[in-house]
Amino acid sequence: TLRCLRSMFHLLSPQPQLTQTITQYLLISPTFPTFFSSQIIAILAAILFPVFARARERARQTSCLSNVKQIALAGLMYAQDWNETLPPFAYHSEQPRTAFPWIMHPYVMNWEVWNCPSADSTINPDHENMYDHGGIGIAYPNIAHYLTSGGGMRLAQIIEPSKAIWFADNRDLWLDGSLQDGIYGRRMEARHNENANIAFVDGHARAMRLSEVQTNSDFWPRR
Repeated sequence: TLRCLRSMFHLLSPQPQLTQTITQYLLISPTFPTFFSSQIIAILAAILFPVFARARERARQTSCLSNVKQIALAGLMYAQDWNETLPPFAYHSEQPRTAFPWIMHPYVMNWEVWNCPSADSTINPDHENMYDHGGIGIAYPNIAHYLTSGGGMRLAQIIEPSKAIWFADNRDLWLDGSLQDGIYGRRMEARHNENANIAFVDGHARAMRLSEVQTNSDFWPRR
C-alpha cells in the first residue's frame, strides 16, 4: 500500500523536490495513515467521481439509443401498413388529439420505450389527449404534422432517409424542425455526455452533437 501511495504522489506532483520530501516522510512517519488519509480520499474522489458519473450516463445513453431505434423501426412498420406514409404528429390539434406515441403503440407495445432514462419526465399512457412525453420527440412540423394538416410525409418524399432526423432526445414531443435564428431542432437536448440520441428515417440511430445537426439543412427534409 505504501509503495502504491508513493507512486501516486509521483504522478500527481509536478515538483520533483516536493515529491521527494513527501516520499521520505512516508518512509519514516508513524503518523502517515491518520495524517494523509483524508487528503488521499479527497484526491481520489475528485479524480474518480466524474469518471463514474460519465460511465453511468454512458449506460443510460445506450439504453436510450436502443429505445429510439426501436421507435424508428416501429414507425417504418407503421408506414408499411399505411401506404408508405409515416406516422402523423397527432390526429388533431384539438381534443381528442391522440399524439404519435399512442398512434404507434400497436407497433411498439411497450410504453417504457418512450422514456429516456436521463430525462426529467416519463410518459403517462393514460394521457392520450395531452402532449405527454418521456423525453423523446418527433420531427414536427416537417416529417410529422397533424393528420388534419397533411399528417406524416410519404417515404418517397424523403430523398436521403439516412440523413433525415426523425426521433431524438427532446424537451417535449416536437423537435421543431423549422429554421429559426439559423437553428433547426431548437428543442433537442444533448443530455448524454453532451450528445443527443437521434433516429433517422432509414431506421438507424446514433448519438450526435447538436452542433453537427442544428445548422445543417441536410438533416431536416422539407415537405
